[in-house]
Amino acid sequence: MYSRILNDIIFYFDKGVLKSKPLNMGVSKIKVAMIMDTAFSFPPTTGFNYRLYHLTKYLQKHGIEVIWVLPNRGVNSTEDIKNLESTQIPMYILPVDIFYNKADIGKFIKDNQITVVQFESAQTFMEIGVFLQESLNIPVLLEFHDIEATLRETINAKESVEVLEYTQYISSILADHIICFTDLDKQHLLDRLYVPDDKITLIPNGIREEDFPIMHADKSQTLVFVGNLFYLPNQESLVYILDKVFPSILEEYPNVKIKVIGMTPNSLIERYQKSLNINFLGEITNQEIYLKELQSSLIGLSLIFSGSGMNIKNLNYAGAGLAIVTTPLGANGYEYLSSLSIVEPEIDKITDSIKLLLSDEKSTKEKGLSLRNETILWYNWNDISKNHISILEKISLYNIQDKYQVHTDLRPFWLQEKRVKKGKIEKTIRINL
Repeated sequence: MYSRILNDIIFYFDKGVLKSKPLNMGVSKIKVAMIMDTAFSFPPTTGFNYRLYHLTKYLQKHGIEVIWVLPNRGVNSTEDIKNLESTQIPMYILPVDIFYNKADIGKFIKDNQITVVQFESAQTFMEIGVFLQESLNIPVLLEFHDIEATLRETINAKESVEVLEYTQYISSILADHIICFTDLDKQHLLDRLYVPDDKITLIPNGIREEDFPIMHADKSQTLVFVGNLFYLPNQESLVYILDKVFPSILEEYPNVKIKVIGMTPNSLIERYQKSLNINFLGEITNQEIYLKELQSSLIGLSLIFSGSGMNIKNLNYAGAGLAIVTTPLGANGYEYLSSLSIVEPEIDKITDSIKLLLSDEKSTKEKGLSLRNETILWYNWNDISKNHISILEKISLYNIQDKYQVHTDLRPFWLQEKRVKKGKIEKTIRINL
């Protein structure tokens, strides 16, 4: 189903038929099904899950009914189920074969009276979402957490880039609206895939001020790196820091330590196990312990050289009141944070920027507090969720059901001139054949 709003009229081209209806005939209540092809754990420890959890909680707060639909990836016990129940988010965990069965998922959407379906990846939308659009006439919102073709290009995994780009192009055309988190990702859709500008809205990730209370922890000369190190851009970044930047820092500041927080391959831990200045803390799911580790650090590192999307680590660093050293790619999506230390991805420039912050701890702490205030002002979930709701309200109008006008006379305008009459020969005429 292709849709477009023109002069307060919504037009659809659905299964070969042109339809329309006035804007004031939308649905009165929004009920969203978020189709999430992921493994969710609570508390969320990946950027993908972080966004969906906090966004959902604020949509609920503002009166939007949300149901999650996930394939069963890793739910193996009653303890796992209780953990998910603690989110207080209604969700269906489906066997994988049912999740990908179009008839089953379609029946679920219809039986639960869903008015808008939200997908988080182009691939899952193409697999399931197009069928839902066409069979149920239901509007679809598609979020791009990153541009996967760009991600693959930057990590030199280019074997499927063309297929991915086309998948993201056609899914962008078919979906009723697209949400991107960063301007760089939006520009990719505009400049490389030629997606219409009015189909894309920028809505970044956010933060809850209450999750980051000021604890006035004593800050040591410690750097911290947060991230899932099974994700190649994060792994590439950390190895670059530890191999090329940190040795130079230690020459001038031999007592400086670096904490690494996040899921970590054993091979990476073994590689640096002899260094007393590097501490791998692993994944921390206890928010109080996590916050304590952040707030006892001085500088957060977000030196990203590859990938796509918006780096959640910056929100965590800023919320905890840390100064942040980042690259232009790592700062993508954080244009409102004037206190970021953004450096070009060159060893000397990165090293000098970190040393400068270490040389004046008082000024560095002040910069961290300034970052915290800016982040709470510009990236709070309350405002972000309201922007998301405005998009849900807009595309919920696309839910045509049976309240539409069918347009059948689509012949060229010149035929109305009546200057040419119908031919008298009633059979097919073959000429020069």
